Amino acid sequence: MLRQETGCSLSHCRLALKEAANDLGRARPILQRIARAESPELDSSSDMKEGLVGLFSKENTFCMLKLHCRTDFVARTPVMSELASKLANLYFAKETSGEDLVRDAAAILKEPISIPEPVIIESTSLVGYYLHGSWAPNVGTIASVVQLECDRSTDELKEIARKLAQHVAGMAPRSTEELLEQPFLFADQSNGTMTVADYLRAGKTSNLNDVVVNRIWRLSIKS
Repeated sequence: MLRQETGCSLSHCRLALKEAANDLGRARPILQRIARAESPELDSSSDMKEGLVGLFSKENTFCMLKLHCRTDFVARTPVMSELASKLANLYFAKETSGEDLVRDAAAILKEPISIPEPVIIESTSLVGYYLHGSWAPNVGTIASVVQLECDRSTDELKEIARKLAQHVAGMAPRSTEELLEQPFLFADQSNGTMTVADYLRAGKTSNLNDVVVNRIWRLSIKS
């Protein structure tokens, strides 16, 4: 039961139960101490090229974060996706110290984990977001967010914001200026190149010409 609950090794669970005289309540903190003592060091070394990107939202706030590890196998475990969710909840609560959570996960996975600074976006304007390569809720390989400045929020504009976010994920513009100059992935290019700026200017039914791309964010596990 203790192993299923924590994901720790059988040998660690046996040690904790032995020390706690088979008392589950006492065994839990003992197990945590044993696992942390043998957990890999938190690391940011160059061989940590795998991992996941998380994209979470709560009311008008978005949290984008990356977790780095050494192997794709570990990146796709439930322990990693659950860690991303727990860390996002900490950031939403404006609690920035999640080191114990990371050490616990590293102890279970027996692999070091590093976490670059998360991106926290608070916005009351229209936002589009996209997560690429997802294998579990809210985690994947690329996350992108686009913030639009406009005086309304229709279903059509929400869909356009989502497509712009998907474009940012695929084309990786480094700025809003570069985004506007790129050929729009979802435009008909058969009669010549239509950039993102052209697409917004050409909108007639939705009056897209008064929609401004305010900011963009993109996180990729490979960058």
